[in-house]
Formats: sequence, C-alpha cells, structure tokens
Amino acid sequence: MCRMDSDVRILLVDDDHEDHFIITNSFAEIGCGRAINCLDNSHEMFRQLQADREDALPSLIILDMNMPRMNGLETLTMLKGNTNYQHIPVVILSTSVSEREMRDCFRVGAAAYFSKPVDYSESLLVARKIYEFASQGELQMS
Repeated sequence: MCRMDSDVRILLVDDDHEDHFIITNSFAEIGCGRAINCLDNSHEMFRQLQADREDALPSLIILDMNMPRMNGLETLTMLKGNTNYQHIPVVILSTSVSEREMRDCFRVGAAAYFSKPVDYSESLLVARKIYEFASQGELQMS
C-alpha cells in the first residue's frame, strides 16, 4: 500500500475511457484513488493547466501515446517547451513498444515510458511505480 500524500496530484490524459477505469481502479486499489484525475485529450489538459493556480498544478502527468488530434509526443513537446509546465514530470503510457517512439519521448523529456499493462496485477505495479515517482521524485524500476 502506498501512503496517501494529499499534495500528490496525478493527471491522466487518455482518450480511452476503459483505460481511465482500469488506471483509476488500480490507484484506488493501492490506496491512492484521490490522487488521480482523468481527462480525454491534450486540449482539455492544456485548458485545465491554464486555469490551475501554480500551486494546484499536477505533480505528474500520464500521457497516452496514441490520441487523436494531438498525440502523446506532440503533447509532451508542447509541455516541455512551456516554461510554466516543463518542470512537471511526464510518464508515457502506450500500447506501442516502438524503440524509436520511446527514444523520441525520452529525447523530448519524458521521465518514464511504460507499456500499457496487460493484466490487473501489472496495472497495480505500474500504478505503484507512478505514484511513488509522483510523491518521491524518483522512479524505482525494479
């Protein structure tokens, strides 16, 4: 179980509502359900970021790689190019296992890149790793 830190705010940006359900349930299962908020696309994310006070910005953003209109790499590039948001760690969560895509994400500034979990136990493990990173600032890959 993770300890719930009320200052941790994680924003999931993914166009798939089934993924919202799986990921939010995984965070709830590890005791951190209140830490995560879901949005459907990058445009919603930028609107929310612009509306948030600086002290209310997310601790971490999880981006789906394959979204319509603006994909994860394009969104990551915009985030890291904006001085107001470039400090926010970004984790890519994707069905793709493309080495090139992964390298491009790290080159632009992704903190981590995970393949979307294929089962619930893997989803719990990914949720724990992401939450620990958001709360402690370091990612344990073991």
